[in-house]
Formats: sequence, C-alpha cells, structure tokens
Amino acid sequence: MTAKALYKAACGRCGGSGRYDRGACFGCQGSGFCMTSKKPGLRFEVSAIYSDGVRRILQNKSAASAEKAAQAVLAKGDWIGFDLSTIQTKQLNQGSK
Repeated sequence: MTAKALYKAACGRCGGSGRYDRGACFGCQGSGFCMTSKKPGLRFEVSAIYSDGVRRILQNKSAASAEKAAQAVLAKGDWIGFDLSTIQTKQLNQGSK
C-alpha cells in the first residue's frame, strides 16, 4: 500500500498562531500547523492604507495569484476610508511539504 503524502498547513482553528482564546490551541496543540493529506492552497494577505495613514489588513484570501486575491477582495464590497491605490498583497504560506 502506498502512503499518502502529508502536507504542513496552517491550523484552521487558530489561523497559525498556536493560541486560541486564553491558551494553546486544541486543534494543533499550540504548534500553529496541522498535517493534512490535501495540499494547501496559496493564501495572501491583502492590505491597504486607511485614512489615518496606517496600513491595515482588508482580508486574508486563498487564490491562485496575488493579483487574483486582490481582485476578489476588492469585488467583495466597498472599502470606505481605504486608499485603494495603496493595495499590497503578501503571500502567507509556501504550500510546502
């Protein structure tokens, strides 16, 4: 029998921080990641500068590319107070094995 490949993915319960509520996350036992047989997709953090001059996260989004993540977040709604010309995307995971 062939063993399935396991992939390291950010914990869905704590978002990869290893902490939940007031203690260690029960989903990952505080490590911040879980092993899964499904290859994790690419996740991007989409941010822009707010009217007070501080860069704030609009949303974390799974997408095939940074451009598609930004387009999906912009299409989701009005971002009142954000300068949408300052949008940046940052890849959160590598999808590593």
